[in-house]
Amino acid sequence: MFQISPVTGEDLDDLIVVRDDATKWLHSLETDQWQQPWPTPEGESERFRKSIEEGKTWIVRDRSDAIATFAIDESADPLLWTEAEQAERALYIHRFIVHRDYSGIGLGAKLMDLIEAWATHDDYRLLRVDVWTTNIRLHDYYRCIGFDHVRTIVSDYPSGALFQREVPKRAH
Repeated sequence: MFQISPVTGEDLDDLIVVRDDATKWLHSLETDQWQQPWPTPEGESERFRKSIEEGKTWIVRDRSDAIATFAIDESADPLLWTEAEQAERALYIHRFIVHRDYSGIGLGAKLMDLIEAWATHDDYRLLRVDVWTTNIRLHDYYRCIGFDHVRTIVSDYPSGALFQREVPKRAH
């Protein structure tokens, strides 16, 4: 059985292993995703640190092995989402990674369903994700698990492909 918990300082090395595994795999696919820290190494580290400190980054374990990670929050990036979209009750997913040793077993879809259940419980209307613009394979994955493509913003921001999925209403 898998265990899911917020990332703590003790999890940082494991979190880096999961991220590095994904970065190496993406490099093998000849995609530019995560090959350079964005916008800078310091900026990327600061985003990660803040998300962890605020309890918004999660780690998934199989026994003691870190096998996946993701961050969720209510922060709509104003460079990506319109004012009207920012006003909607949405939960945003960031840095959603499944270790390659656990790919192909449906773990990503199950984790997304769990996030959706959390969103349903807290009366969110939408799950949203911004996806690496050039990673078409990842766009296809999100479509496959029920996300709709909203639009793609072409700019210097690397994750400009926007996707969302409606959250079922909670039965009261």
